[in-house]
Amino acid sequence: MEFFECVQKRRAVRKYKNEAVPEEKLDKVMEAIRLAPTARNLQPFTVFVVKDAEKKEKLAAACRGKKWVADAGIVLVAVARPEESNPGMGSLGPSFQIDTAIAMEHAALAATAVGLGSCWIGAFDEEPVKAALSLKESERVVALMPVGIPAETPEEHKKKPAKQLFKLV
Repeated sequence: MEFFECVQKRRAVRKYKNEAVPEEKLDKVMEAIRLAPTARNLQPFTVFVVKDAEKKEKLAAACRGKKWVADAGIVLVAVARPEESNPGMGSLGPSFQIDTAIAMEHAALAATAVGLGSCWIGAFDEEPVKAALSLKESERVVALMPVGIPAETPEEHKKKPAKQLFKLV
């Protein structure tokens, strides 16, 4: 799939077929995450690839009861290690959230490119996610992303016109 077609086709998918994610497609998504840029190339994160049904149910509950999260073939959980990130990001503070967010957007685009659906989830309760994955206190959950075979093709959301988003100076 051509890059701009991929960007245009990416949607937040909230309905998945009850099928496993093919390993060759998962490998491509994971490679896209691995290649994501990070400040000083520190890669201060781990992405958990959750396939276990019981753990996916716990994650769905932590996502404020979004039961469809557990229906996806996998759930990616992006976990940052702040102490390993670039501290010199000026007023933004350490880079761990930005670095991890870029990696997850690579995952969303790669999933689209290989015919999978995904949905970025930022609305979750961190402590139950940390408990489900036995995370350290210092680790921070940045995002969750169910990934699977789409059971729907969501409509395109209306976006603001370019003139509202960009200022040429």
